[in-house]
Amino acid sequence: MIRKDKAAEHILFDDELAYPEGPLPDAAQEKLLECIEKLNDTDREILYLRYDLELEYSDIAAALSITDAAARQRARYARNKLGAMLKGE
Repeated sequence: MIRKDKAAEHILFDDELAYPEGPLPDAAQEKLLECIEKLNDTDREILYLRYDLELEYSDIAAALSITDAAARQRARYARNKLGAMLKGE
């Protein structure tokens, strides 16, 4: 099994959300926070654990009593849902 480097994975996620002019403008940050608030508790929790606390998927899985694969899938689902909300879909 090939394991991704945590730093490389973090950089990829940051690149997806990068704003070329620097930090997000206030309006964009407000929209992001509004969209996060609209997510259900499970989605918010998994994103919080992964990106705010920077936990590994194995740690998230242990905390939520789910498998590593389920933790990855839930994070991917929550990211996709948030992305769609931000795009206005």
